[in-house]
Amino acid sequence: MEHGDALFIPGAFWHFNRYLEPGFSLSLRALPNKPNVFANMLYHVFIMRYTDKLMRKLFKAKWVNYKQKWAYKKSSKALANIK
Repeated sequence: MEHGDALFIPGAFWHFNRYLEPGFSLSLRALPNKPNVFANMLYHVFIMRYTDKLMRKLFKAKWVNYKQKWAYKKSSKALANIK
């Protein structure tokens, strides 16, 4: 993908992509109307985001590699369940 490109990923689908630089992405399409979904959104926006930032500072490439392996494993498992 190039700068400014958009990628559509349907809701609740696991996906894997490799960034050129470490990062954290979050998609929020609409404000959740269910309490548990709303709480999950708050957790990711206010806690997980900063936890990831801290872990990148502390563990650098080791943390990024761990996240990539975890994401690949989860996406592979989801794909296997589709077949």
